[in-house]
Amino acid sequence: MPRPNPPTPYQEVNRLLAALTDGLQAQFGQKLIGIYCYGSLIWGDFDPSLSDIDLAAILSTPVTTEELEKLRGFHARLAQAFPAWEDRIEAQYVSRQSLACFRTQETTMANISPGEPLHFVPCNADWLTNWYFVLTYGRALAGPPAAEVVPHIADEEFFNAIRTDAAAWREYVQNTRRSRAYQGYAILTLCRAYTTLATGKQVSKREAAAYVAEQMPGKRPLIEQALAWRQARDGMPDETTYDKARRFVLEMADVIEAQFPPVRNVP
Repeated sequence: MPRPNPPTPYQEVNRLLAALTDGLQAQFGQKLIGIYCYGSLIWGDFDPSLSDIDLAAILSTPVTTEELEKLRGFHARLAQAFPAWEDRIEAQYVSRQSLACFRTQETTMANISPGEPLHFVPCNADWLTNWYFVLTYGRALAGPPAAEVVPHIADEEFFNAIRTDAAAWREYVQNTRRSRAYQGYAILTLCRAYTTLATGKQVSKREAAAYVAEQMPGKRPLIEQALAWRQARDGMPDETTYDKARRFVLEMADVIEAQFPPVRNVP
């Protein structure tokens, strides 16, 4: 498969992506349809010292148990070769068939993400936003353009999924209690959800923070704190900051629900 030159402005990231692409092509051969990079590395706000790398590898058939074991070894070797990126790669290994039916039929795919080893996970409608990002923003590291292999997802369908995800943070925010960095992530995620629905655009967390701070000046101090917390990698409990983060998430979820009702009869 031909390879674009170079895929990102970051030399070390490009070396990692080249090694990953070569390794996956060697393992899967003709079964590998394409590899796509998405997330902050593509739409901006990527921080080489902090950000994760988001990838999707699309295959002609699902990953087998034997292939999963080989993939685990490959990711372990990749982490040894690029130690700065250990536990900072989020990748889905999904079949074209699973992409074609994810809305109506749950199948299985392989996934690795920060804090979670490579393992099988359900591929279902919960993954709609990821597939929209791959379809709309995905940069091919190998294979055809994403639009040729990822089924169409209407913008309205994506916006409905963003609303659903924002509402889910009302409960999920409790998982941020022991991490100030995660609290910052939650605040910025709700900022981005609001910005996406208000503007119709997917922007970086930093851009979304600036937009919400301008629209809601009273929230600016906490948003600025969240940008700083995002840089923290400690797991120190801080009930004071947790309470602030939880209140922000609940308020923003309510605002999103009130201002942006779901779209019915999505095409």
